[in-house]
Amino acid sequence: MRKLGIFVIGAVVAALMAQAAVAAPRTKPNIHFFSGPQSDAHWTPKDSSDGNRMSIELDVGPVDSFGFAGFELNRVEGTAAPEREPYFYHKEDRESPASGGSPRLVILFTGVGNRIELRPDEWTTSWQRVGEGDGDGNWDSNGGICGFRFDVTYEEALACHPEAVIQAVFMVTDSNWMPDKATGYINWIDQLQYNNFVYSHASDNNNSPSS
Repeated sequence: MRKLGIFVIGAVVAALMAQAAVAAPRTKPNIHFFSGPQSDAHWTPKDSSDGNRMSIELDVGPVDSFGFAGFELNRVEGTAAPEREPYFYHKEDRESPASGGSPRLVILFTGVGNRIELRPDEWTTSWQRVGEGDGDGNWDSNGGICGFRFDVTYEEALACHPEAVIQAVFMVTDSNWMPDKATGYINWIDQLQYNNFVYSHASDNNNSPSS
């Protein structure tokens, strides 16, 4: 799992850095989808955790395809991590007692391997919230001054990266290495709150102020 996760993060970061050179300036981060072989990421009108009838669908291919899917919040490089803890709602196409670390919001800092990640512990076919307000410490921290820390609070994760500067922020799912997910699966993401802006509809992906 660790090797596959590092491979996917490396592939995602390489693609995001290439896009950053040509992306237009924004007044807030906007969403840019990415996916690996036999996988897809897009807005869908089929389901939602709120009243707007839209969410993000992340469709991951089978394990032998090395599939993964996700989206970037672009134009955040060079900033500090938000003071307010991010959160998002998620649901899956199956129940599973272990999430395999997906879907996860990755805040990647400068320096090799420095990042914090928010992910659920398990999968469910009903909408669940992870992050601010969930009552759990579902953050993992890598690098920084702490090494690896598992299942800590947002504040504890940030404390491992004092004065850290963001390189990229993205959501990714890549748990098809697990036996119960090896044939491929679907995650849905909705109401992602990052830096006080909630992304829950395709129209949020515009140039309006983040307030």
